[in-house]
Amino acid sequence: MSTFNFEKFWLDAGKPNQYEAEVEFKAQKAAGKIPEDVNLNRKAIRTAVKKLYAKYGINPKARTGVKQTELQERDFNDNFLELTYLKNQLKIRDNEIKRLSDMAACDYTLVRMFEESLERFEPVPCIVPEQLKQKTTSEEVVILLSDIHYGEVVSSSAMLDSNAYDTIIARERLNKWYNAIRSILNKLNGYNHKKINLFLIGDMVNGMIHEELKSGTCEVDQVLELAEIISNIIFELSKEFDIDVCGVVGNHGRMTKKPSFKKKYNNFDYLVYKFIEVRCQNLTNVTFNFPEAGMMIKEVNGYNFLLRHGDCKAQSFMGIPFYGIQRASSKITQTIAYLKDMFIHYEVLGHFHTTNVLEKVGGSIIMNGTLKGGDEFALESMLTSCEAKQTIFGVHKEHGKTWQFDVHCN
Repeated sequence: MSTFNFEKFWLDAGKPNQYEAEVEFKAQKAAGKIPEDVNLNRKAIRTAVKKLYAKYGINPKARTGVKQTELQERDFNDNFLELTYLKNQLKIRDNEIKRLSDMAACDYTLVRMFEESLERFEPVPCIVPEQLKQKTTSEEVVILLSDIHYGEVVSSSAMLDSNAYDTIIARERLNKWYNAIRSILNKLNGYNHKKINLFLIGDMVNGMIHEELKSGTCEVDQVLELAEIISNIIFELSKEFDIDVCGVVGNHGRMTKKPSFKKKYNNFDYLVYKFIEVRCQNLTNVTFNFPEAGMMIKEVNGYNFLLRHGDCKAQSFMGIPFYGIQRASSKITQTIAYLKDMFIHYEVLGHFHTTNVLEKVGGSIIMNGTLKGGDEFALESMLTSCEAKQTIFGVHKEHGKTWQFDVHCN
């Protein structure tokens, strides 16, 4: 630590008074003449000057130029500022004490209120619940089946070993789909399902419009094999339920490269439906409705369902043109309302291979999945894939569509 001779400093400065000595000390320190580690506060400087006055016999009052009034004024100002600061701190502390006191009073009041309330708060008596009677809800079941693409082959290696598909896998998944439906209906206790509405929404077979999708299974075999499988399932379900089977055609089954708006039934899907109808003609509790148009309206428990495959050109997000679907739904429902004076409560679509529900005023748009699962086109072109699943739901006479399940078929 540096040594500092205050007396030499004072003499060199011309024996200044207390105020002048303080100013000179600060000036020399700022100029670097006094080492940085030498620190003297105002009180120490004044004390040292007083001692030097006594040593050299100097009367500070008698000296010319001594600004005693300025020194006193500085002392007053300093004391005033310090007093003001302490006063403000005291006020802050008083306010904090008042706040804490008010909080304590409020807490005490709340505690007293709860204590008084608990004194007159009687516990409820012990009640043994009565055995509730099992109520039965009568509903109709809607089962969606679409986008089977029976006959298409999906390579496992091309799908990063995440999916594979051919006619053998298709049969296995249809069997699993049927067993899952039976399991769901058996577990829905309290529901009385006397009737099933089986909606076939198109793209049932692979078809022939896409060159790269052609496989070893010819179109005739695709139609006959799939019709046999579905008719067998209908036969098993008819043992317990009345069944209404309805179907519209998709785009993969058409027999022309370009979409045709006349004779929409010129489609392999339509052939599948008709073979199913012929094979099940002896089932008296099963009805069939396969229109020649590309869409149809089916009443289920008092609610109107519009069935159409859903193939339309529209901008999409993640492979699903939500805006295009809703816009098309709005247009077609308005048209039907004008032509038939009928309100469409629900729309049922396939085509997009994704289960989804889009809400709308007075109902919803129900989108079914695919039995095929993801394929090379989805992975390479749209950079996505999907799980093999279908949809089943109930329709209540008063509440419309109620429960809904995805039927997983992988």
